[in-house]
Formats: sequence, structure tokens, C-alpha cells
Amino acid sequence: MIEWFYNMNKGYIMIRTKTYFDTLDVSDPEFQSTIDLVRATLRKINKHNRTYGGQQFFLRVRGRLGKNNPYADLYKPGGKHYQPCAQDINIGHARRADLYISTRSR
Repeated sequence: MIEWFYNMNKGYIMIRTKTYFDTLDVSDPEFQSTIDLVRATLRKINKHNRTYGGQQFFLRVRGRLGKNNPYADLYKPGGKHYQPCAQDINIGHARRADLYISTRSR
């Protein structure tokens, strides 16, 4: 599985956290197809692991505002979507999205 992650991540592995996988540009036409490909692959891995034992994986997509984003005021204190910690940015408001692959234990 590491080899697949290595190939999907443009030939190198960046480790920011144990679950970080990649950063995608939301405006890229390939954005949704890349997410669908990762999810489909994780489904196949999970099906195999359910049969033969092993951890289950899931994909989490978290948006990032980026510089000069017109929606930034919504996420500042007093804004409609403000949260004091660990904000989740709506993908429709994001410029980039980080992909995280986490595990579920049985």
C-alpha cells in the first residue's frame, strides 16, 4: 500500500502528520476525480482487509482558505462559520484541500 501512496503522491512522500496524504487545488478540473480515485482504492483495500483482517481506512478532505480568500471573514471571530479551534472550511469556500487517510480499528 505504501508503494501506491508513493506513486499517487508524485513520486515522493511528504510527512506532515501520520495521516496527511496530499494537497489539491479545488479549482483543478481533476479535483473530484482524484478524490474519487483515492476513495475507490481505499474501498478495495478495506474490502480485502475485512476478509483477511487488518485496519480499515477512510479519507477525510479538509479545506484551506489560502491568501486573499473572499470567504475568510466568515471564519474569523464573529463570522457565520467561526469556531474557536480546529475549523473545518467548507470545500465551496476553500482554495485548496488537504487529504488525510486515517485508520479505524475493528
